[in-house]
Amino acid sequence: MKQINQKIYALLHHISSILKKIDTNKVAIVIITLVFILLFALSFTRNSVKDENLYLRETMVMAEVLKDGQWFGNHGVGVHGFIFKLPVALIFMITGPNVLIATLFTLILSLLSAIFFFKILREHFKLNGWALAGLLLFIMGFEFVRTTPTYLRDIPALFTVILFIYYFFKKKNNWILGLILLLMMDAKEHVFYMIGSGYALWIVLDGIKSYDNWLHRIQYIVVEGFKAFFPVLVYQILMFTTGIIPINMFNASILGLIETGAQWAKKNFSVNVATSNLVADEASREIFQISTASIKERLSASPTPQLVIWGPIETILEWVNVGLRYLGKISYPRSFSFISIPKIVIAPALTTSVIFFFKWIKTWDRNRLKVMLVMIFWSYLFIYVFRSSHGRYLLSITPVVIIFFIIFLRNVLYNTKVARGILIATSLYILLGLYFELTFVWHKALINVVLVSLLALTMYLHTWKSKLVQLSSLIFVVALGIATTGTSLVFSWQLGQLSEYNRWGANHQVEKVVEAFPPEDTIFLNQIGWDQLPSVYRYDMGIQPEWKWQLKEELPKNRMLVVPPKSNTHVGYLPSISSLYTFVVENDIDRVGIVKSELPDYPFLMQEHIPTLQTKSWAVLEKTVKIKNAQLYIFKMNIENDAK
Repeated sequence: MKQINQKIYALLHHISSILKKIDTNKVAIVIITLVFILLFALSFTRNSVKDENLYLRETMVMAEVLKDGQWFGNHGVGVHGFIFKLPVALIFMITGPNVLIATLFTLILSLLSAIFFFKILREHFKLNGWALAGLLLFIMGFEFVRTTPTYLRDIPALFTVILFIYYFFKKKNNWILGLILLLMMDAKEHVFYMIGSGYALWIVLDGIKSYDNWLHRIQYIVVEGFKAFFPVLVYQILMFTTGIIPINMFNASILGLIETGAQWAKKNFSVNVATSNLVADEASREIFQISTASIKERLSASPTPQLVIWGPIETILEWVNVGLRYLGKISYPRSFSFISIPKIVIAPALTTSVIFFFKWIKTWDRNRLKVMLVMIFWSYLFIYVFRSSHGRYLLSITPVVIIFFIIFLRNVLYNTKVARGILIATSLYILLGLYFELTFVWHKALINVVLVSLLALTMYLHTWKSKLVQLSSLIFVVALGIATTGTSLVFSWQLGQLSEYNRWGANHQVEKVVEAFPPEDTIFLNQIGWDQLPSVYRYDMGIQPEWKWQLKEELPKNRMLVVPPKSNTHVGYLPSISSLYTFVVENDIDRVGIVKSELPDYPFLMQEHIPTLQTKSWAVLEKTVKIKNAQLYIFKMNIENDAK
């Protein structure tokens, strides 16, 4: 037995020595290649939904307007920006709208993001072998894997954040960084406000720490701040006063430039909205709250009533309840978990950022650039926690979280006293989070136990000065990467894109459905999950520029907006035959298409109307079209025969 143990120990040491000799650049290429082969394959299993379809429709409109030799600055194409839609729109001018083409553009941005992130770890933080660990955690993250094969705006936003960090550490001047911040604003405005707030704080801190004279400090802050944010200022002015930049109504609502002012923005920061558990399930739990009413009742019923001091006590308890609500917010699965950033990552990363902030402040001349990461990390998390938000919003700050987590693994875990405290606190945080989980609770608990145990083992291997630390760290990183990627793929297979693709075919076979209708017709389709996608393929230009809200009347942009043509494609749910008839008359519908599911467990809205509709004189069943696991019924409208 002793000889066997010695051989195993020798083998492990041999593996550790091999790890030290690895060419990290070559391994990084292999890792990126393998992951992107997977993501490329997933790009062909598309089920474009909700927000994606709005962006696809905007891109189609951009392409059509450009084909007419015009600019689209006054059209409704600016939700979450337009710059990262423009390359796809240029391709659509040649190919026509195509979900796959748009998805592959997102894939390219993801690839560039991974490359630049690895360069940040390798070149600017000198992490060497640890750079591979960071890269692995980055490209195997839940949201990265889930979002890459989509046309959502999160990957463009992520790309701009990584680009900003990369060029910041290359010591580019603030004019260059300002242009990248402009791209960030265009990619997703709320990411700019969250990152930009932290960068503005860093500029102020840099001015204070770098100069002794207050006049010089103020001069530096004003000049560098102007350079960094002037491009965004110009962008905003052009958006609201000219036809150069399309209007982004989310940006308008954040700035209070809509008819209801800042009401929407304030609502998202209200305690009840910001801290609600976003798991939409009857069994979902909210964090415990102290009942002030019951305490007041007991105080008033006591032999010597204590209501005199009730006012201050009630105020304190209300603030305690607010604190509990925010504790719940960061504990709920839709905030930090394996479907966003795992608690086992965010807790050590945040703690490490606090530890190193004070270290870097003391060595400002050497580490002033690194302090910027702390500032954008904290500002992002602060807004994320105190605003209504969910896990997908964390994708843009994931690179910074991973950097601090890798620093934790490399520089903090060896300090047993500090590391032990962090691991205990993280374990308690994980336990609290498990209380709010509804699905696969024991699986998640087991995964967390394994991961915490691996971290603890690595910590003690540091203590024993064992050469197996690298191997233990590698096992932990690989295990964590498998857990996050596995969760993403399982989620996709059971509830997400892969599930819908497997059940209904690519994009609910929308192209086949659209081809069944004459292009000149105005049609209505029942909502089966494709949202605005039929409008994309039918070149429906009827997008309202003032999406969701109305601009303030006094804004010059208000008088420039293009009134869209009448929509030729309507998708929705109408609860009765009479409401369908009214809709057909009011919107001059030529044909109605109702898709009926052939899977009893997955019925579509309105499919129960088909038998009744066949009895109506104003609706003639023209044909049926077979699509995967469903049947499309097409009715020609003859409203002149309106005897119901």
